[in-house]
Amino acid sequence: MHIYGAFIFGGIALGLYALWKKLPLLIYLDAVALALPLGQAIGRWANFINQELYGPPTTLPWGLRIDAAHRIPPYNNLTLYPESVRFHPLFLYESIANLLGFVLIFWISRHFEKRLRDGDLLLIYLIFYPSVRFCLEFLRTDSWFFPGTPFNVVHLLSAVAIVTAITLLIVRHRRPAAVAAQAAEGTKGTTSVGSNEVRSVEGNAESVEEDSGEVEHEAEKAQPVDQTLETADVIATIPSAHGTLEDEDDKEMETVATQSDGMKADS
Repeated sequence: MHIYGAFIFGGIALGLYALWKKLPLLIYLDAVALALPLGQAIGRWANFINQELYGPPTTLPWGLRIDAAHRIPPYNNLTLYPESVRFHPLFLYESIANLLGFVLIFWISRHFEKRLRDGDLLLIYLIFYPSVRFCLEFLRTDSWFFPGTPFNVVHLLSAVAIVTAITLLIVRHRRPAAVAAQAAEGTKGTTSVGSNEVRSVEGNAESVEEDSGEVEHEAEKAQPVDQTLETADVIATIPSAHGTLEDEDDKEMETVATQSDGMKADS
């Protein structure tokens, strides 16, 4: 199962633990997906120490020398493959690829932080690393291949992982777009309803202003009439007041005349 066995059973163990502790599983998987390629890049150097994970012979300047005790058939035949033969350092290729994968995933996690969803980093890792393994498996000399083909089980597992991760990534980011479109349509409808309500309120306000203007106009018309009536009342009261004064004068004259007559009689 190679590293895919660790992925499968490690993922199951992490899922059970997250379920038990009620932890956000996708966030933890994203953290694993970010740190895992860096750990693999470092861990692959143990293959250099153990003189393992090498490919077929090569004349490239970075070819790796393997001791006879660590060679697998048919490369342990020193007659055909003397000690001067160098081999592809597959561990070095994978270590460099994993280091680049770590940088890539870290860069994506920072520059697309607002667009990423929980679990996206894991899917990106499941696209990147299986692609690397799919290519390197053609150079492996210690794997079992399907008869008559250059493919092995790791090729099959890598292809399944790549296709599944790409599909999930596309589906997960298509749904938010559809939801956003629906939300935009709903916002437009709400905006139109709101604008209609605003227009209705404005129309009511205008009608109220017109009514108040008419009332003020009628009040202005009524003011001259009220003033005229008040003037007429004042004029009407003037003669009555004049008549009252004349009556008082007559009474005073009569009183004086009566007094004068009394004085004459006494004399």
